[in-house]
Amino acid sequence: MDQLTVLIMSLLSFKGIGNQSVLGYLNESKQHLKNFDFAELSTTKVSKIRKLLDEEIISNKTWQTANEVTLKRLQISLQENIQIINCFEDSYPKRLQNMANRPVLLYLKGNLRLLNEDKILAIVGTRTPRKSSQTWVFNITNELANNYVIVSGLAKGIDTVVQRQVVDCHKQTIAVLGSGLDMPIYPFENEDLAAEILNNNGLLVSTYPNGTKVYSHNLAARDEWQSALSDGVIVAETGMRGGTTNTINFAFQQEKLLMMYDDLELSGNQFFLNDTRIKPIKDCSDIFKQEKNHIEEIRRG
Repeated sequence: MDQLTVLIMSLLSFKGIGNQSVLGYLNESKQHLKNFDFAELSTTKVSKIRKLLDEEIISNKTWQTANEVTLKRLQISLQENIQIINCFEDSYPKRLQNMANRPVLLYLKGNLRLLNEDKILAIVGTRTPRKSSQTWVFNITNELANNYVIVSGLAKGIDTVVQRQVVDCHKQTIAVLGSGLDMPIYPFENEDLAAEILNNNGLLVSTYPNGTKVYSHNLAARDEWQSALSDGVIVAETGMRGGTTNTINFAFQQEKLLMMYDDLELSGNQFFLNDTRIKPIKDCSDIFKQEKNHIEEIRRG
């Protein structure tokens, strides 16, 4: 059991302390090695932690209690096959390491090795796709799954088509969820699909602790990590608004290769394809070409 994970979970258990405060505290030590006693914690200069210390909300007694509760929570997680890793562990995704807002903890169920596979693509899209988009994404997923780990969000619509096809090909996929991994799968229709992902050596990922229910803002925040965990994002179909547009914006911010199905009948896609940062694709040969061009651009700096 990683002591740093215990420290982080204990800190996060105090109301008012979030991801960035914990990162700030850990960064006070260049080696990210902290003593795990109250005396060490009491020396911090991180404002939100300092405030709780000054108000004696965090005290020697409450800190000890927080650690005890954390150890029990970790034990329960292990019993439910949920692994918790912190952002300084070797198994943490290398694609997230340099992000200023990287999740300090990840909650995982399944094959952790997928997080750092060489070739990862996210495929996303609307929850209400046209039949033509479903057929298109079915076909490209069938081919891409042979060479890439596919990331998606286990949502209705495009996500379901994609991750169902990966499972049917007996390949691996990463599903990023917007709730705790001990909670019922959302949407409930994909409960069996989630189980099949795990049975096929895939992975369920969440940035939310056990016990966290599904809320709309959690689902929106989840879109950031679908993009961040991948080398590039493929949009099968999108409207003018919705979760897919969140993923598009996150991909822009993260400077990911962003590709979109070029179909004249899809007005949302055509609107976004006016932005030259989004690369039009019709088949897998276009995807491979755009990926090659993107790599060459990075090398040229």
